[in-house]
Amino acid sequence: MAPLILPAVESLNECPRFRILVIGKTGVGKTLLINRAFGITTAVKWPKLPSDDHRGEPDIEQPLISADGRFVLHDSNVFDQDEGQKLAAVESFIKRHKNQTDVGSQLHAVW
Repeated sequence: MAPLILPAVESLNECPRFRILVIGKTGVGKTLLINRAFGITTAVKWPKLPSDDHRGEPDIEQPLISADGRFVLHDSNVFDQDEGQKLAAVESFIKRHKNQTDVGSQLHAVW
């Protein structure tokens, strides 16, 4: 009988990148977590003030690649204003990545 868990080398060959979706409200520290835990310097801290004309939002479709290239993260602030539309975007993202045949394109974790 084949082992249920692949040895680490085989697992890395099968899935060289682990894809993680990070969900939470704006300002709770998602960007800090992504930057520090994964060494990603392209994850920008979005201004928190609604009056800021340059206020941005994380784009769930924009992948953030870890410094070592092993992790692909997607940032979403689904629980902020306009929850319905953002929740629909997250659900669509999860369904799309769940159905990928290539294991490297699949969603592996939601944090």
